[in-house]
Amino acid sequence: MQAYTLMTEPENLERHAEEFAQLTVWFQAKKRQLGLDETPQGDMYDMYHPYNRYTEALFKEATALWQSERDYLLSPGQLMAAFFGLPNPNRRTSMDA
Repeated sequence: MQAYTLMTEPENLERHAEEFAQLTVWFQAKKRQLGLDETPQGDMYDMYHPYNRYTEALFKEATALWQSERDYLLSPGQLMAAFFGLPNPNRRTSMDA
């Protein structure tokens, strides 16, 4: 069984946008549960900073959940952007000058 990814069907922008939107909502809920809904104080480069303690675990949880329940493999760009509330990294942009 081959899971659905950005690489298998890059032209299906609607599906990728929907997955990204759902992932962003999921991360917001998880961060609220962990008390990370506002950026915690401290040095973001400190390995014991709350974001650094939870990021990898949440990325792994999201990856497993999306693969098992949605048959979709998340890209590292999708995970990073959704976790930090950044714009969809795979949105269509116009190349017109």
